[in-house]
Formats: sequence, C-alpha cells, structure tokens
Amino acid sequence: MVHLELDHVRKAIITALQNTSQATEGVYLKLGQTYPALVRELDSDLVDNQDLVSARNTLTRTTADALSDLESWDVRLVRGHQERHAFLEALDHLMERLGELKAGVEDIREDSVQMELLSLNAMVIAVRAGESGRAFSCITDELKKTSNQTLELTEQVGRGEVVLGRSFEDFKASLQGLNQLEKDMLSSFLTQARRVFQGLGEASQVLVDRLSQIQRQTSDVKDPLVRIVVEIQNQDRIRQSIDHVLISLEEMRSEATPTPEAQLDNFAYLEVLAGLCSQVLDEIQDQIRHNRQSFSRLLAAAQLKVGTLERERTALVSGLDTGTSSGALERGFQEGTTLFHAFEAESDRLVRHREISFQKSLLLRRAAKTLVEGLQSFDKILDQFRNVDLAARIQVARHAALGSMKGNASEMTTLTHTIEADTGRCIAITGGFYQGVEDLFRAYTVNATARATEDHGFREGLQQTVTQLKDARDTLKQTVQESQVFTSTFLDQFSQTEADLQTLDRLVVDIEEQKASLKSLGEQVSQAKGVLLAERGLSDWKLNEERLKTMVENFTIFSHKKLAAQLGEFELSASVDSGEVTLF
Repeated sequence: MVHLELDHVRKAIITALQNTSQATEGVYLKLGQTYPALVRELDSDLVDNQDLVSARNTLTRTTADALSDLESWDVRLVRGHQERHAFLEALDHLMERLGELKAGVEDIREDSVQMELLSLNAMVIAVRAGESGRAFSCITDELKKTSNQTLELTEQVGRGEVVLGRSFEDFKASLQGLNQLEKDMLSSFLTQARRVFQGLGEASQVLVDRLSQIQRQTSDVKDPLVRIVVEIQNQDRIRQSIDHVLISLEEMRSEATPTPEAQLDNFAYLEVLAGLCSQVLDEIQDQIRHNRQSFSRLLAAAQLKVGTLERERTALVSGLDTGTSSGALERGFQEGTTLFHAFEAESDRLVRHREISFQKSLLLRRAAKTLVEGLQSFDKILDQFRNVDLAARIQVARHAALGSMKGNASEMTTLTHTIEADTGRCIAITGGFYQGVEDLFRAYTVNATARATEDHGFREGLQQTVTQLKDARDTLKQTVQESQVFTSTFLDQFSQTEADLQTLDRLVVDIEEQKASLKSLGEQVSQAKGVLLAERGLSDWKLNEERLKTMVENFTIFSHKKLAAQLGEFELSASVDSGEVTLF
C-alpha cells in the first residue's frame, strides 16, 4: 500500500489561491470602480464651461456696445457736417445780400461828392454877395466839412466791408477745414475702431471655440476607457475559474482505501484533478495576461490622447500673450489701445481747431457789429446835413443878394433827402444782416457747445470702453488659463490606473508559483501511482469517472466541464448545455 501526504501542499495551494482570488477580485473591483468613474468624470467635463461662456459673452457685449456707440457717433458726425454746411450756406446767403450795401454806400459817396461841389459853388456866391453872404459862408463851410465827413465815413464803411469779407472767408475756410479734419480723422478712426472691435469679438470667439474644441475631443479618451470597463467584466470568469480549481483541490485528499484497486482509482482521480487544476490555472493566467495587455494598450491610447490634449491646451494658454492664433485677442487689444491713444492725441488737435474756429466766429461777429455801428454814424451826419440845409434856405430867403442861391439850396435839399434815403437803405441792409448773423451764430454757439459736450462724452466713453475691454480681456484670459481640459479629479484617478494594472502582473507571478506547487503535487501522485501499478504488474489504470462527473456538476463554466471530461475520458451527458454558463 502506497500512502501520500498531500494535505500540507494542497492546503498551502488552496490558501494561496484564495488569497489570489481575493486579490484578483480586489483589483478588478477597484478597476471596475475607477474606470466607470473616469468615464463619468469625462462626461461632466463635456458640460459647457459657464465661466468661460460668461467671460466670452461679457467681452462680446462690450465690443457690441462699443460698435453701437461708434455707429451712433458716425451718425452724429454726419449730422454735424450737414448742420455746418447748412450754417455756411445761410451765412453765404447773408453775405450775398450784404453786396447791396456796397452799392448803397457808393451812392452815398457820390451824393457826398456832389454835396461837396455844391458847397464850393455856394461859397463862391457867398463871397460875391459881400456882407450879406458872410453868414452864408459859414453855412457852406459847414456843408463842406459834413460832406468830407460823409466821404470819410463811406471809406470807413468800405474798409469795414473788406474786413468783414476777409473775416467771413477766414471763418468759412476754418469751418470747412474743421469739417475736413473731422472727416479725415474721425472717419479713419471709426473705420479702424470698427475693425478692432470686430476683431476682438472674433478673436474671443475663436479662442473659446478652440478651447471648446479641445474639451470636446476628450470624448476620444472615453472609448478606450469604456472598452476597459467592458473587459473588466471578465473578472467574473476568472473568479469562477479559481472557484473550480478550489473545488478540485478540495477533492485532492489522500484517503485510506481498503484495496489496491481503490487506491489506484484514487490516484488516477487525483492525477486528473492535478491536470485539470493546472490547465484551468493556465487559462486564468492567459486571461489575466490578455486583460493586462488589453488594458495597457487601451490605457496607453487614452494616455496619449490625454497628453496631446493637455499639450494643446498648454500651447493655447501660453500663446495668449504671443503672436500665435490664440494671441489674436491680446494683439487686437494692444492695437485698439494704440489706436485710442492716437485718437486722443488727434482729438486734442481737433479741439484746438474748434477753438480757433470759434474765435474766428467772434471776429466775424465783431466785424459785422463794427460795420453796423459805422453805418449808424450816418444818422449824426444826416442831422448835420438837415441843419445846414435848413440854415441855407433861411439865409437865401432873408437876403436878396443870395437870390441866385435858390437853385443851389433846392439842390442841397434834394441831395440831403437822397443821402438820407440811401443811408436808411444801407442801415436797413446792415441791420438785417447783423440780426441774421446774430441769429445764426447763437444757433452755432449752442450747437458748438453741445458738440463739444458730446465730444468730451465720447472721449470719456472711449476711455471707459478701453477699461471695460481690458477687464473683459483679463477675465477671459484668466478663465482660459484656469480652465481645464480634464478635471483634477480625473487626472488624479487617471494617474493611479497604471499602478492598479501592475497588480495584475503580480497576480500572474502568484499563479505561476501555485502552478509550480501543483505540478510538484501532481508529480508525487503520478510517482505513487506508478509504484503501485508496478507492484500490481499493470501498465495503466482507467479512472472510474462517476466521482469526477459528480464533482464537475458544481462547475459553472462549460469549457471546464468539457476539459474534465477529456481528462477523465468520459462523455458529457446530452442534458449539459454547451454554452458558457455563469451564475453571477
């Protein structure tokens, strides 16, 4: 009788396999928790970044408001030019009407020349009249002086007209130059500012779209992770396979048998169990190796994509202040800042030009007032003409020696009336002109003041816009810099997965050690069986398969039942389902 001491080795293998089963279950359970969590975290990453969208919307609103302000200012600029054009047209019309004044003043001058000639003729007659003409001589002398004053006044009015004309042309040229300066400067600024504002809006959209595109590509990481999750389900088969080995090891006991035949049958049974356990352990090893390789390949693909997307995000963020496409926002802002500073400098020149135009308008009004006051001086001279005319007629009527002066006196009266009419007409012309000028310039002053206020408000608004754009740009840049392609939770969990997979390598080594122990145990059984066969003069022994059949009924994997049937050299019953069966 051959006796084997198998329990010690068998129990050690069972304990080791139980530990392996627990370790395997623990690893797969951890993987089964980690990878679904990673997939869920990826799904949460795909939700729109509200801070990013909010920052983009703030910059978009700021640029849209700025563009709206520019359009409103452009409209006001066109309206201002139209108002100035209408103002100059009205002033032109007044100046054209003032042309009538020149003819009237010329008539007064000619009448004054006639009056001076008349005074000379009267002076001759007065001298001839002797003592009677002495008083009349004083009258003719006063008439000559008054005529000279009239001539001087007409010259003065003429010079006033020239000054007024020059002032008008000077003011007109200044106002037209102001219009042209505004058109050239503001139109250029408005065109460039529109381009800058539109560019900032487009740059912010491109930046957000690029980051969103990178974030959306995280879905490419999801596929290999999902495939890992699917393969983790193989743990059920590994666990059931280890259970089958444990069931088989529980049967591998060294039992006392009453007969050598019974002992040979037990040895054959143990030998089949050892082979069955070895092959199932081989299968378990292969399955773990396959999972390990598959996990590693899929994980490497996920890691490659994660690294690529992280590098793209880093490049996008680092390019915010450079000349790359993501730096378009900064370039646009700097261009806009330069443009606004240049506009402020140009605006100072524009303000000075407006002040000059306003001063020229004052000179024009002063010239108009001077002209009016000059013509009003004719009233005093007219009184002198009337007094001289009356005195002359009285003297002619009192002295018979002055009878020849009746015609001169009559002509003097006629000329006095003519000068009086011409003067009245000229005063009416200048009075209407002056009133028209004053009305125009009151409106002009109101408009100029309002425009200056609008200009100041526009410049202040631009400064506020620059500040708002800076704040919006800084917020967007900070949001982009702080944004994540992958959450910190995902990256932390992801970095641990490689370490978890390395545990599978240790399980393969553990199973290899258990296979070695099982092989040693199987060799002991085979050696004992060989000794007993030799003692009995036998070359082989056929196993009684009923015991093996009974054991494999507890197996839940059909391929293991089939393997046991092959080793035990028996047929599976027709009632056994040929599909893979699992109770889990």
